[in-house]
Amino acid sequence: MLSERFISSLFIIYIVGVLGTIITGNLSNRIPPRRLLKNLILFFLISLIALLAANIWVIIFGLMLLTLSMFGIQSIIAKLISETNIETKSIANCIYLICSYTGASIIGSFSGYILSNLGWTILIFTLITMITSSWILVALKKITF
Repeated sequence: MLSERFISSLFIIYIVGVLGTIITGNLSNRIPPRRLLKNLILFFLISLIALLAANIWVIIFGLMLLTLSMFGIQSIIAKLISETNIETKSIANCIYLICSYTGASIIGSFSGYILSNLGWTILIFTLITMITSSWILVALKKITF
């Protein structure tokens, strides 16, 4: 059983996400953003797999990598949107935000349902399927910026 102090200290992992945006921002000046985005999605997949582990330290590592990659993905997408045509930049940003919040709401609700009714492992595999689909779309250049 984990103590309340230990569990509440896990929120420090959020700092890793903030560092992820700084690291990703610096890397995006040297690595093409689309390639960086594909790598961050792969890190996201690895982090989801780590969440299936029985070892608490592997799970914590998975949470850190998940937070870092998620924040990194968001910053790369924001960069890609900012590099779009000036006339459509605000529209692109609005569409991104609408899709982001709508997706988070739908996937969040859907994930809660899966976790409650089917369990943790099925939830992780469902998320892996979704993230793999997004990686394929980016890799095949079906998502354009």
